[in-house]
Amino acid sequence: MRALELKGPGTNTAAFSDVQPTAYYAQAVAISKELGIAYGFEDNTFKPSSISRQDMMVLTAKALKAAGNPSAGSGNLAPYSDAATISTYAVDSVTSLVGSGIVNGKGGKIAPAESLTRAEAAVCTLQAAAFSNSMALNHNCNRDR
Repeated sequence: MRALELKGPGTNTAAFSDVQPTAYYAQAVAISKELGIAYGFEDNTFKPSSISRQDMMVLTAKALKAAGNPSAGSGNLAPYSDAATISTYAVDSVTSLVGSGIVNGKGGKIAPAESLTRAEAAVCTLQAAAFSNSMALNHNCNRDR
């Protein structure tokens, strides 16, 4: 949330039952819930210790949209040997992030169901922030013409 400078309404009432208020990511998760980026599970949990790579891609695509810079790329998933294993709910997000250059896969695969590592989350966040900043810069340059 910080990388894209997203802020919630400030109520901080949108919490998941399994996210402790003292967790380092609690505020970011609350903001993502307030902005409709993260919905969690039916039992009002977020399950922060078991986020898949495809879930991160969905959250990233929604965060970019909330920041006003939706990834509009139409990526080609054919080069990825496991493209057919991407869950239906994540296909559009994965395709757009691949097309925007935010996601490049992992050893010729998307590995959608694999658990997300902190390193992968950091790279995806940095790539999304760079994409968002370049979109904002392009918007400002085009507006000034």
